Amino acid sequence: MVAYSDVWAILSLKCAGCHATGHSGVTNGKLDMSTKAAAYMNLVGVMAMGTKCGTSMEVRVVAGDSKTSLLYNKINEAKPDCGERMPDDNPALTDAAIGVIKAWIDQGALDN
Repeated sequence: MVAYSDVWAILSLKCAGCHATGHSGVTNGKLDMSTKAAAYMNLVGVMAMGTKCGTSMEVRVVAGDSKTSLLYNKINEAKPDCGERMPDDNPALTDAAIGVIKAWIDQGALDN
């Protein structure tokens, strides 16, 4: 079972820098991932709110279903349904990191 702490290790390294107060991930993406708790609260079961995905009606993380989770699609697809592949200004996540996030979502996206 993948723990949220494993996912947070990836998010804090690759995502939290831009998705923090005063940075474009919060300003444009309306997604604060500056802390472990904030990231979880703003991802799981939360509709996209950003300037490029806010009208998509997509949920950032659909617990138990990575294929319909915007987070997974934004890190896994070269051309996601809305916005850009993430992380925006860094190299793409490794297949292993993407696999950890996918497994966590598919296992219910627990806060463990």
